[in-house]
Amino acid sequence: ISYFKKYKNIWHHGDYAKITNKNGFIIVGRSDTTLNPGGVRIGTAEIYNICELFTEIEDCLVFGNQINNDEEIVLCIKISKNNKLDNALSNIIRRKIRENASPRHVPQKIYEVTDIPYTMNGKRVEGAAKWMLAGKKVPNLSSISNPECLKQYANLKNKKAL
Repeated sequence: ISYFKKYKNIWHHGDYAKITNKNGFIIVGRSDTTLNPGGVRIGTAEIYNICELFTEIEDCLVFGNQINNDEEIVLCIKISKNNKLDNALSNIIRRKIRENASPRHVPQKIYEVTDIPYTMNGKRVEGAAKWMLAGKKVPNLSSISNPECLKQYANLKNKKAL
């Protein structure tokens, strides 16, 4: 029922999609996940679209972390083979995000991770990573295709961010 609330008699799931020349769909991002640093609403898809331009990034996950009554943007990167995440690359990523989105989109912390959590349907699971970082239990682990990767998100606060 909630999918029909936005438009009368039209399904609205909250995904951004491209229609292929064979009338199929390629889902390219979610429209309903937002960050709120400094009270400014930011869509995570905007950051994902920029990160996908980097050959050094195999995959990534962006989410908000509550800090002192505000939210900081955390970007977790699964680096592609034969590359490394260092200060130089993290600075380039931040610059590209600032230039192609806004200064508010720039992540305060960037971490390298070995895997990105996905649902069984192939969608990134920002909420589960956010909960793990906050030390909370993830309520719907059975919907995550690779729940073992979440352990590293619980330990991010012990890692040095770039």
